[in-house]
Amino acid sequence: MEPRERLTFWWEATGAAWALARALEQGPSLEGRRAVELGCGPGLVGIAAGLRGAHVTFTDGEDEALALAAENARDAELPPERCAFEKLDWEQPGDAGTYDLVLGSEIAYDYWVHGELVALLERLVAPEGEAWLADRPRLAIHRFLGRVRGAGFAVETEEIDLDEPSFPAQRVALYHLTRR
Repeated sequence: MEPRERLTFWWEATGAAWALARALEQGPSLEGRRAVELGCGPGLVGIAAGLRGAHVTFTDGEDEALALAAENARDAELPPERCAFEKLDWEQPGDAGTYDLVLGSEIAYDYWVHGELVALLERLVAPEGEAWLADRPRLAIHRFLGRVRGAGFAVETEEIDLDEPSFPAQRVALYHLTRR
């Protein structure tokens, strides 16, 4: 079966990525934790986690995105031994392992990926792990979160007003997922 063509926006960081990166910067140390960024694009969120001490696996379906994330991680002086860059197909993830922290920003905007993304979260989030997702509050995300809850995750939501000079004012929601 051929993978579905997907609309992607990997080449620049979104407002949701900025909000999630800020939350990671202001949060607790991630020293010794294994993190994965889904749909990493330029890698902003993964870099923020790496700067807080996590070993980060940057994943994307686009080779160009992984190359840009690797370049940005080098520029941010993340130690190479704490970074990995892997192509990940959500429909056929293979043995992607489990992680203490699964990160993603604006990855659930397409209804067509909700089933694969929920299944991927079930596989990737370690038993005592968590996922931090960020997006603009919209109908597609509320439907996605309903599926996540149905899969056995508890969801806590925090809405913030993004105040970054390079972005228009917008409300971003941070979603903290844990297994029930």
